[in-house]
Amino acid sequence: METTVKPWKPVVDKLMAGEDYLSFSSLSAFKISPWHFIQYKLGKKEPPTPAMIYGSMVHCYILEPDKFDERYFALDDTAKVAEIGGGNPRATKVYKEWKAEQTSNIGNREIVETGKMQQAKIIGEQVRNNDAVRYAMGKEGENEYKIEWEYMGFKFRGIIDRRKEKENLDIKTCPDAEPRKFHRDVVYNDHYLQGAMYSIGDGGGVKKHTMIAVDGTGGISVHPISNLLMKAGFDEYQRLMTAFCSCIIKEDWDKNMEFFSTQWSGSFPVERPGWMF
Repeated sequence: METTVKPWKPVVDKLMAGEDYLSFSSLSAFKISPWHFIQYKLGKKEPPTPAMIYGSMVHCYILEPDKFDERYFALDDTAKVAEIGGGNPRATKVYKEWKAEQTSNIGNREIVETGKMQQAKIIGEQVRNNDAVRYAMGKEGENEYKIEWEYMGFKFRGIIDRRKEKENLDIKTCPDAEPRKFHRDVVYNDHYLQGAMYSIGDGGGVKKHTMIAVDGTGGISVHPISNLLMKAGFDEYQRLMTAFCSCIIKEDWDKNMEFFSTQWSGSFPVERPGWMF
């Protein structure tokens, strides 16, 4: 008798046995679909984009500036590219040999563009000296605070950017830090859900959660999450984990986005938006 291959089974078995963790990122993948969650846990993720690497640099310079040069290495290849010439000098054997020589002793540091590194430092310094940010950060607190907790029988872990006694802060690089636009990001990117999860993970009590938005042009804005939106985060957390448990019982891990459809057909009807009336 032929056995059906279930690539998701080892992933789910480890979670149920308490041998692996869930996180905000993995739960965000599950919110798309069970299939996306399994791909995430199997490590089938897209490589970090230049925007993600830049965001990590800004984040590091704000919270741990002393570790910045330990994590990133700027490769200035301007002169070498000009020397080689041609239509695609970085694809040549000469360039690749030169790059290998230049980066042979950098260890685990991330190779980044010189201009992007300088930009990250400049904007990071602007954030550190911003009045609203300095007020939100306060004098007492811990940066990059690791937390672990259990919820509905599963282990979770995460990192709070800055933890204070009655408040957690999260720094987000974004396309536009203008308040109205970032408020949309808070909802569509589930930042409020992350705030609720970390509030539960940080001792179980309800803590204030504040977002610090930073864009690529140096725009900076600070956003405390309201109690009502935090409550929506707690509700969403419970809803997703209830669906997660249902997925385990029904073994629906091969399902894509139809898993969350409210239609028997698995579709998502497009309604006429209010602004069209």
